[in-house]
Amino acid sequence: MLAKPSRFLLPPGSCFLGCHSRCLSASIPPGRSSGGVLVKRRHEPLAGQWSLPGGAIELGETLHEGLRRELREEIGIETKVGPLVELFDRITRDTDGQVRYHYVLADYLCHHVSGELRPGSDADAVTLADPTDLSRYGLTEKAESVIGRAVQLR
Repeated sequence: MLAKPSRFLLPPGSCFLGCHSRCLSASIPPGRSSGGVLVKRRHEPLAGQWSLPGGAIELGETLHEGLRRELREEIGIETKVGPLVELFDRITRDTDGQVRYHYVLADYLCHHVSGELRPGSDADAVTLADPTDLSRYGLTEKAESVIGRAVQLR
């Protein structure tokens, strides 16, 4: 299993490298009319900020298996993983310009199967957001771009 960056200090000159899958919600849990799922992150990087749900892939998991597990843990729902929307790097540097985190992110369009939205282990909050009104969530430019691409795939 990949260690989470908040659990250890990295020696100078090293960085955390992880492969993450994230979900862009395509179908909505019962009782909800529309929207995409966003989480307020509990841990670094981007702690306290809204983002797409998902997380690290554990050793031996496929991207789809890891994403389904992360969504159960983080937002309490079972999903069917759909098509890949985008694959990209997120590199975070410290104040000295050294790489602190390097993630490879795979964003998928996902379909709700069962369960009710609730914040889990890695989320302080979870919400259904209107994809045409994301400004109040302070998302990164990349997250907004990926959500826009997912809306086109629906």
